Amino acid sequence: MRITLIANCIGTDIFRVTMGRYGLSRSLVLVLNIGWFCAILIYKSDCAPVSLAGKQYRNQNVLEVESGRVQELLGDYKESNSRNDRSRYDILKRSPQAVQRKDDAGDDDTASAFADPPLTTPARDDINWKYTLVVEVSGNQVLNSSQVQVLQSALAATLSVPEESVVLQNSHGNVFNMYVISEAQGGVVDGNLVPAADVESQLNVEKVNRQLPGFSVLNVLPQERHTIKYDDVPFWEASYFPYVIGALAALLVLLLALICYCCIKRRKQKKEEREATHVLYPPIKPEFKSGRMIQPESGQMYAPVARSQPIKIIKGLQERRSSTASLTIDLNGKGGAHGTHYGSPPKESSSEEYLSSAGNRMTRKQLRNSLKNVRALHEEFWDIPMNHPESIDVPGSGTKNRYRTILPNPNSRVLLPEVNDDPLSTYINANYVRGYDHEEKAFIATQGAMPHTISDFWRMIWFTDTPIIVMIQRLKREIRSNCFVKCEHYWPHHKQDVYGEIEVCVDSTIKKDGYILRNMTLKYLEDTKQVKHFWYTAWPDHKTPDTAKQLLELVEEVERCRLDENEEPIGPVTVHCSAGLGRTGCFIAISIGVRQLQEESMVDILGIVCQMRLDRGGMIQTNEQYEFIHQALCLYEKYLPDPVID
Repeated sequence: MRITLIANCIGTDIFRVTMGRYGLSRSLVLVLNIGWFCAILIYKSDCAPVSLAGKQYRNQNVLEVESGRVQELLGDYKESNSRNDRSRYDILKRSPQAVQRKDDAGDDDTASAFADPPLTTPARDDINWKYTLVVEVSGNQVLNSSQVQVLQSALAATLSVPEESVVLQNSHGNVFNMYVISEAQGGVVDGNLVPAADVESQLNVEKVNRQLPGFSVLNVLPQERHTIKYDDVPFWEASYFPYVIGALAALLVLLLALICYCCIKRRKQKKEEREATHVLYPPIKPEFKSGRMIQPESGQMYAPVARSQPIKIIKGLQERRSSTASLTIDLNGKGGAHGTHYGSPPKESSSEEYLSSAGNRMTRKQLRNSLKNVRALHEEFWDIPMNHPESIDVPGSGTKNRYRTILPNPNSRVLLPEVNDDPLSTYINANYVRGYDHEEKAFIATQGAMPHTISDFWRMIWFTDTPIIVMIQRLKREIRSNCFVKCEHYWPHHKQDVYGEIEVCVDSTIKKDGYILRNMTLKYLEDTKQVKHFWYTAWPDHKTPDTAKQLLELVEEVERCRLDENEEPIGPVTVHCSAGLGRTGCFIAISIGVRQLQEESMVDILGIVCQMRLDRGGMIQTNEQYEFIHQALCLYEKYLPDPVID
């Protein structure tokens, strides 16, 4: 029963190792079960080695003979030449009790002599090793009963003792255990046995061999100086066979576990590679019915925020900030010019209408409270249409896209000067993004540079008069043992390099908390321009930053650098990560939200994201990033002074 239960456990473990998820760890449990199973087999096995007088011998079953079975055993022996029957007959025949009974009964009454009261045949273990010798006989064929009789007679004649005084017990093959009885009538006791050393001294092997036709004796040694070799024992009957089986089984299980582990690891790597080459979208996409227009309620009109209105939706609010009454009216959506209603449009509206009119203006207190209901924020994010373009009407442009599904929106796409009448030379995967107060071309959102688009990147920086580059992406992303290039090293490795027709020189490098600032000089033909390159390195690979403090410091420094002495912007800020959507969108949204909090003490994050997606589809990729924008602006709001209300 125990062996059956263990076998079932092993079968279950093999199934778990094969089909489970963590094959390598469960294989260790399987090895322990196999080891326990083999230990039981060894314990139960008949071929386990036993110790006899300090030596290793094969375990022999002790033959217990009942009086009713003796006649049958002797009859079977006469008709059978099997090895086991011969051994049993020799043991019975050569015991002193059997010899004594045979003498008493006579030669013609052998059966009756052995059929007397129950006979106990002494096993080999009953004879002390001091009186036992080991006789080895040459030849591959096992001696038959006649040959054993001849051997016994030769040994007795050499020792000059009666034949009945020499007892031979077959140990294995042609190896016999021998002891000599000094007085046969006295029984087999230590006092009637001749010590093995005395027998050896009187026994002449050469003399014995002269009396043996057809075979010869190799050695006659005391048992204490002899070690039996089992050369002809079958492999499966050897004492070490269970250990070999256990080792092979353990090796097989480990190999199977290793194969399963490698397969699972390979499958995960392929999955991660696919995820690394595709931009993740929100897990829940809103359902929209295109082509169905919903008429708003009478007396209300949805204002297209991103088209005709700046992010600062209610301009009258700033002018009347000191008025409590006007603030209440504006928040309830009943004031403002022409009775405009602000809020999320019906979900049945088209994607463009939704992005143009959706908004959720929040006071500073409402901004803080929004983080208490994270689930509502995520649902709000999932309702925003992605607005990805399906194709671009530029032949060959697919070779310049890092991701196949991330394309620039045609209405705001950055166009480069054409070179050699090649339309492809005008293409780069980048879009202009509006800023606060409907500022046109405040930002450029683009993908990370590729090996064959580095010259296009620097052409864009030059011809769009970009004063600042913000990079929010490490060059490589490590996933386990694999490394994926997320952006090429597009600036000089040393101090100076030339990309196409534009020469780039790094003037200085300044390390700050969470980012690195490089001051660069660009030269094209005879003109030069100064460009600042901010590389934000504190953004982790698989999640949003734990704190937005460093990113807010970067946003404030970039905002200071993009304005001239008259507080006017000197050019668009080029922002990129790998795809130009997720981290890029977070930076731009936080920059716009900071300006809105400064100017209005209110913020409309939903409206900001919708405006960004009108300019470049898919900006802000995950709900965690949408939540991070709220956290960053909430942290910034804490450092703002309270608004003055008259």
